[in-house]
Amino acid sequence: MTLLPADPARGAEERGWTAADFTVRLAKTGEMSGTISVVGAGREVYRAGFEKTFMDGAEREPLDLHRPTEIGRPTPVAAWDLAPGTVLLLENRSYEGVNWQAIHLTDEGARDGGALWLYLCAF
Repeated sequence: MTLLPADPARGAEERGWTAADFTVRLAKTGEMSGTISVVGAGREVYRAGFEKTFMDGAEREPLDLHRPTEIGRPTPVAAWDLAPGTVLLLENRSYEGVNWQAIHLTDEGARDGGALWLYLCAF
């Protein structure tokens, strides 16, 4: 996967990657929320919202799309070309661990390919 250059007009508000024939974009929609979208063959094939949450004792900082260990932000970490389409693996950190979600992408759309969770203590 390739990290796309930041759009100067959006700066810290947006982030993007290419994965096979797809473009993955994160965009902030509020201080603690954002959306992830995937475009393939010139149209959006996947979109989901996400939100940073807090637990007692955690620092209350706004969502940062560029912080490597940001809580609540899906991050594309791998992509595999399969016939037909591409499997995109998203990593999402929380205060209680990490989960990975596989999404099967085609030019016609996307479907959830399942998830895996790894528990880690936050403090």
